[in-house]
Amino acid sequence: MTGSTTISQVVIAILCSSGHVHAHVDDCNVLSETTLQKKSSCVAMDRPGKKGRLQRIFGRCKFTVDPHIEMVLSQQGKTPNAYYPVSYKVEAQSCAVPSFDERAGDWWLTKVGPFYTHGGYDWTNVFAHIHKPAVSRWATADGTVYVSDFMLASISKDNDIVGFPPIHQHHWHFSGANNMYQTKMSTHGDTQAMGFDQGKYSLLKEYNTSLRLARRFVPNRMMWAEFNDVRPAGSASLEWYVHSLAFFLKPEEPMKVEIMSWAMLGVGALNVEQSRAFTFQYDTTKQYTVWVYGAIPYMEEIIEAHWHTHQDMVEDVWFIHSTPDKLGLLEEPWAGMYWNAKSGEGNIEALKSFLDAKIESQNIWVCKRSDSIQGKIEYFDGYDQQAIPRKSYCHFDIEDHVPGTRFRYTFVSFLRPMRSGLPPTYRVHMGMQFTYRETPGNPYEMIQDTPDPSCDTILGGKGWAPTHNISALIAGHLRELPLHCSVAMVRQSGAALGDEKEILNTFWSVPVQMLADTSSHFVQDAWAAFKSYMFA
Repeated sequence: MTGSTTISQVVIAILCSSGHVHAHVDDCNVLSETTLQKKSSCVAMDRPGKKGRLQRIFGRCKFTVDPHIEMVLSQQGKTPNAYYPVSYKVEAQSCAVPSFDERAGDWWLTKVGPFYTHGGYDWTNVFAHIHKPAVSRWATADGTVYVSDFMLASISKDNDIVGFPPIHQHHWHFSGANNMYQTKMSTHGDTQAMGFDQGKYSLLKEYNTSLRLARRFVPNRMMWAEFNDVRPAGSASLEWYVHSLAFFLKPEEPMKVEIMSWAMLGVGALNVEQSRAFTFQYDTTKQYTVWVYGAIPYMEEIIEAHWHTHQDMVEDVWFIHSTPDKLGLLEEPWAGMYWNAKSGEGNIEALKSFLDAKIESQNIWVCKRSDSIQGKIEYFDGYDQQAIPRKSYCHFDIEDHVPGTRFRYTFVSFLRPMRSGLPPTYRVHMGMQFTYRETPGNPYEMIQDTPDPSCDTILGGKGWAPTHNISALIAGHLRELPLHCSVAMVRQSGAALGDEKEILNTFWSVPVQMLADTSSHFVQDAWAAFKSYMFA
């Protein structure tokens, strides 16, 4: 996420047939144990004393060089298009610290560096492969490891967190070694909470221990991260390190855990050029509206949801708990904005007005980032008055979700330049980082990092029916499908529906015929097939 001199407003909409007209944000007290997001889980995420607990862990850590962490890339540059290898030695260290609470397991810490930067918003890029022996001591008989609390951050030589500013964590992913799209843990600049000194310790993610929540990993991982030193150009040399911390549960047979998944729910557009790091590149002389629809199957509860957007080009994003048909988005001119960023003066105001009327008349639950971000901006002297956005939540005080069923949402974005001086094009993320508890025994539960030649197993044995593939593809990245399976779904779905066009095999791939074309008309057979499955 980039800094700016203004406060942008971003809105994501998830719409539902019943609920509250406006979501409550940043207050665990609006939740209960009967809402989709439980109050107990919310309180556990933000419990005080993170700084002290981190200092206790670091105080017991004795870092040593880890031969099982392989440095792949250590690069720096003035821009991400002008990287060069660093000229000094970078090495990876690790340590293990036994649990000091009631849980059986260990903290595993890594420290990669040193890196030296001098401000001017320069870039540092890091790739490292974590080979299986590094974490095999925590693996179960089938080779799986289970991770609960974690932190991805930058730290100093003395093992204290280096906050933002001065180091902006542009993105920090802990993902599959065979598939970087299969992210399990992630941190961005706007993951840090308010209050520079205390807020940086909020990067420690802690979960409700009574639920025994954990992520499932195959112990063959990859670190993938980029950072910016946002101090003024020519600042004194700053030494810092790339850091990860994770609590590995002691292996048991069987493991008695509740499985968590992480997703970046977001809006893309296939008529806009996709750029590096899964961003979409927008013309800064125009304004746009775009919406997508998705469904998360097999969800028990939401653990945490907070925004991640590039604010300089995003006015608002709405996360609506409802479906496009109930919102009236399947009719023109709105249908032509499905996965299709439509430019034009007045589109933003017209779509907002139309949706507000639908939301009010149907009492639909919606979270607007423009509401969430209020009071979540900090300014710092000496940083050209950057407006640094802080962690802003949506709290899902929804009462009507049936655990284990599909959670449906519509995601609507409104884009326009939010400050002067932007380059001709601007790379944009518009999303929500979303952590949730899975329904036990769901068909996606045993997805692994290694390629599955058939992909049929991953799809629960349902085969390659076009409607199934389209639906799985739309929500595919939410379920962390291996990329080769997502691409296969696109191609086979497209072929089954008679599409001859080249498709985009990217993270947000969808069949081209699922879009409105440039004249804003849908390919009717594909759209009908999509609706028959997704809106059934």
